[in-house]
Amino acid sequence: MLAYEPRHCSMTTERRISRRVWVLYAGYLCALAAMAMVAFERWLIAPPAGSRVAADVVWQHYYPELWSSGLLSEPPAPSDGRFDVLLLGGSVLEQLEPFLRDEFAQATGARARIFGLARAAHTSRDSYNKVRRLAGTPVDLVIVYHGINDVRMNCCPPGTFREDYAHCAWYDSFERRLRRGKLTLTEALQDRVESIALGAPERELLDEGRVLKTPAAFRKNVEAIIRRLREGPRAPEILLATFALALPEGYTRDAFEQRRLGYGDGSYKRCPAELWGHPDAVRAGVAAHNRVIRTLALERTTLFCDLAATLDARTELFVDPCHLTEEGCRIAAGRLARAARPAIQRWLERNSLARTQRTDQAASRGTALPRKSKPIRRTSTGRARDASTGRWHPDRPESGT
Repeated sequence: MLAYEPRHCSMTTERRISRRVWVLYAGYLCALAAMAMVAFERWLIAPPAGSRVAADVVWQHYYPELWSSGLLSEPPAPSDGRFDVLLLGGSVLEQLEPFLRDEFAQATGARARIFGLARAAHTSRDSYNKVRRLAGTPVDLVIVYHGINDVRMNCCPPGTFREDYAHCAWYDSFERRLRRGKLTLTEALQDRVESIALGAPERELLDEGRVLKTPAAFRKNVEAIIRRLREGPRAPEILLATFALALPEGYTRDAFEQRRLGYGDGSYKRCPAELWGHPDAVRAGVAAHNRVIRTLALERTTLFCDLAATLDARTELFVDPCHLTEEGCRIAAGRLARAARPAIQRWLERNSLARTQRTDQAASRGTALPRKSKPIRRTSTGRARDASTGRWHPDRPESGT
């Protein structure tokens, strides 16, 4: 009699073999992924140190807007007949960009082009860094609007503050990697994991922020921006604006959250003052930075717009201490555009002069510039008159109209 052999034994063996195959297969895939990551790191993210490609990888990691704005990917040309405007600032100027686009389009006959480099949380140091990379890229007007984000840099442990803001991990890592000339994939992923960005200060450092350390650094950054912009062969007009702040004396976090401070409504996410520091420190810091802006506008003979004087007393135009309602954006953009009128007028005069010079050159060569055709008017007898010159064209056929 044959002994009975249960089938579950063979099934168990098959499952063990199947599991081993899957484990080996998974290990194989992990090995391939690791090899791909190393190859990607060595050949794409970390090109030869010191090369322009390597340095641009660092720039693109920290300041991708240099390319996404079109400023470096499709740089402007001085002779393209466009009024090119560069925006340097934080989230408020970024919020104003579409409104400024409309204002300048109207002022220039739809020939304005806006390059928005303003980004949330960016300080005057970030704008200086961006100008460093632009290296004389030609634009007609640069609007600089900073004040509140630099206040956050005061919130640091005693004795650690640095005027280049390298006590903040964002700036420290940027400068180190730029000096080294490369950025590895591991470092890029590490930045993501550690959230190395410009966030709210730690609560225990808010009191340290009451001691203002940024005004001198702020001045150096803005001065460096002006100096860099004026180094090129085609120095742009520069418009400095004071920073508008709506922070009532009775401000508390609870009052802000409960909407008891008179702020208006808007689509922008509301931010409490504590995002930048203690409310008293924010007031003092922005006031100090605005004094720097007023002084530099006089000393460096830049265009100037006192947005603080225009908006500070009108809390209903703000959704929080600095971001604006739609009406506030329209008012601010209108004031900035009016302050930029001298730059627009000089640009129009340059374009008119350039057109005249091209016409004279064409005339000296016996050629003519293309002209927009003028309508031909006909009388009841069929004779044609040129609307621009008033001359008669008796021999012109009817089909010429």
